[in-house]
Amino acid sequence: MVRRVDLPFKCDYARSAGLEARTFKGSAFKGGANGGQIGPRGATENAEVTAGGLPEKVTKKKFPLLVWSAATRRRTPKSIIAGVAASEAIDQAPASHLNDPTVKIQTAEIRHIALPLITPWRTAYGEDAAIHSVLVRLTSDGIEGWGESCPLYAPTYSPESALSAYETCREFFLPRIVGREFATAADLAACLAVFKGNPFAKAAAETAWWALHSKRQGLPLWRMLGGAQSTTRCGQDFGVQNTIDDLLALIGKAVDEGFPRIKLKVKRGWDIEVLEAVRGAFPAAVVHVDCNAGYDLHDDWATLKAFDRFNLAMIEQPLSDTDLIDHAELQSRITTPVCLDESIKSPRDFRLALKLKACRVVNVKPGRVGGLFNAIQIHDLARDAGMPAWVGGMLESGVGAAICAALGTLPGFTYPADIFPSRRFYARDITDREIQLNARHCVELGDGVGVGFEPIPERLEAVTVAKASFPAP
Repeated sequence: MVRRVDLPFKCDYARSAGLEARTFKGSAFKGGANGGQIGPRGATENAEVTAGGLPEKVTKKKFPLLVWSAATRRRTPKSIIAGVAASEAIDQAPASHLNDPTVKIQTAEIRHIALPLITPWRTAYGEDAAIHSVLVRLTSDGIEGWGESCPLYAPTYSPESALSAYETCREFFLPRIVGREFATAADLAACLAVFKGNPFAKAAAETAWWALHSKRQGLPLWRMLGGAQSTTRCGQDFGVQNTIDDLLALIGKAVDEGFPRIKLKVKRGWDIEVLEAVRGAFPAAVVHVDCNAGYDLHDDWATLKAFDRFNLAMIEQPLSDTDLIDHAELQSRITTPVCLDESIKSPRDFRLALKLKACRVVNVKPGRVGGLFNAIQIHDLARDAGMPAWVGGMLESGVGAAICAALGTLPGFTYPADIFPSRRFYARDITDREIQLNARHCVELGDGVGVGFEPIPERLEAVTVAKASFPAP
């Protein structure tokens, strides 16, 4: 079967499996004897790829969605093997699957989606008008589980983009796992270990496995991960605003509402003056800054040193994602804790950071580190080192945000997470439940089996950019 492509953006790439180089250009697909068609290996169900289902305000813009600017210690929760849960949760799954940890992945589906934001999200990388994400659905014995990974539209946060993660997962990862059995997340990770890097693409499939596995075991995902409670406390975040007064108004509202901490995106030209105003208005608030790798140790030393003046909880990812040594030097020269985000893509990266003393806090995002199995290992390493850790997010849909919230229930995540109410960013989320915060600013996950937030088919279809299916072998 074939896949016809009608993507409203340009992307050049060549396949490594013997296929000739192809080019997306404008809204038409060029290249090859089929004149705009490709037959993806492993995808036997026809999958049409168009922008026709997207909301009008997205398709009108033709996706000018981003303006650019400058092997491990393993911990497998006992519940993975035992499948022990409260009777209320067990009753929600077919009894034949309980205490059987083996999951045979029978079918798979993958989607690249674009969720329009209510207002653009601005960081040191640029500006996003929509969040591009990859969702994977895995099935086994009539049960399905959805996972999500959100690398964003362009490879600015990491070397991956939503398009590259979608294509890599579709072309390589899903064909490798459909039809196979996996008893643990470690088994799945070993199966995909032959493929180098691509943690966001791996996380899309891996988080779907966890969702499916937890449903089969009759457990909420947070229990499967070893969570201590069914809630995750969250902070408030603010991107780069039009004016400092606009930012102060937003912070004032968050402080009045009692949020436990405030995170501010900073970049060159939006940093010291902003912090002087913020600390002048809110001297006692718990505040940290996120630099999104926007500074250089030598060129920006004066600014980096000046951050010490503002009693910040941490400076998140001040330098390039590859600069562990420079981060270690920076941490030795300033008193404010450095938190690593983009630099930690695996448990191995974090072990190196610990050895180098490159940080005093670590941020953990399932997508960035290749999934929940690796995220748990990093949590354990931080806990054993006595280092504060916390869960980050990528503005995922309700599916991915709930997965992050489930991870955040682990006891070693002590700093409030980056998980946001659906209505803060989206006019309409794709899930049957919205992400909401209670009076204590916690996401309440409850005792329902699996992730607990399922895509509504019509809503999912409306924001789908591309999709492919993998039937049973």
